[in-house]
Amino acid sequence: MAEPAHALRVIGRSGLTAWQRLPVSRIPAGLRNRARRQLAARRETFIHSVVTPLSQGSSAVVRYAMVLGGHQLNLRATLPPGTDPAATVELVIGDGEQVFTAPARLRPATPDSAGRPTVLVTARLGAKIGGLPLPPGRWSATLRVSSAGSTETLRLIGRGETPVLGGATRALAACPISGERFRTGLSTTGRLRLVVAAPPRHAEIVRVTRLFAGLSLDFFPPPGAPAGRLQATDGQQTVDLVHESCPETAGLLRCTLPLRDLHAAEPNRSWTFCWTTPQGRRYWLRRRADDLRNARSAAAQGTRLVISDSTRGLSYVNQRHTVRGTYQVFFAAMPRPDDTTPTATPGTPA
Repeated sequence: MAEPAHALRVIGRSGLTAWQRLPVSRIPAGLRNRARRQLAARRETFIHSVVTPLSQGSSAVVRYAMVLGGHQLNLRATLPPGTDPAATVELVIGDGEQVFTAPARLRPATPDSAGRPTVLVTARLGAKIGGLPLPPGRWSATLRVSSAGSTETLRLIGRGETPVLGGATRALAACPISGERFRTGLSTTGRLRLVVAAPPRHAEIVRVTRLFAGLSLDFFPPPGAPAGRLQATDGQQTVDLVHESCPETAGLLRCTLPLRDLHAAEPNRSWTFCWTTPQGRRYWLRRRADDLRNARSAAAQGTRLVISDSTRGLSYVNQRHTVRGTYQVFFAAMPRPDDTTPTATPGTPA
């Protein structure tokens, strides 16, 4: 029995080693999501049952923390009981090497707050808009309380619930000016942190102009990649497009879409547009992060655009933005008077 048992141990160790070395992308999505939910639930239980009770008298409890408008940090927290009402409070954001501060407002305790004063912080983030120049990375947030010649640093422990904003009133995921992304979160120990991500690199659509029988795109190439060519692809073939510079704005490019050529190449698929560098890297044409209009509103279409093909058949030209904001154009054949069969809408947004 020794040999079979030894073989089973070897197989078990080999399987464990293979599982540990398996890339995260190869793990089934169901297992990843289940593990993520379990870890989040256990972290919440740990924070509420262990961290928060132990730090009630030495830490500030976060009631609300969210980045609105893509660059405005709004924070509401309660200080420990007994804090001097005349104290000066500052928000300190640091990563161990750099430290940035923002002023805070202190409100006295009320009967409903169990003797805990309230701190309100409103800070702009991003150097381009005159806010805190936070480079990409993870930053920890604390409160510095100064009173009567003494200074105390309080940790910010997350406990309150941040509302989820959706639809047209959703919080912007990125700053509309710099493109940087700011997000608040909690560490494994429950401390408030701020995550800063660099702006995603993509070609930005500025304007979609409807012509007599076509569409004109005005866009900026991605930062750091001004040289390249504009292409249209339907997933199986790629077509090079002609573009020109706009004299009224430096760096702005303009392209009149050859709708009839795209329709002749493939009328039943959606066409997506990208800026391709000489090295072959693609940057998709997307709308601005703060542009909440749909494609038809952005193009100011009062009536639908119609084109004709070589057989004199008519087709509608439709526009849309995918979930990620990528601009797409697709066609739908107009039903003829003698055609009673419904036409299917080609493709679904990526």
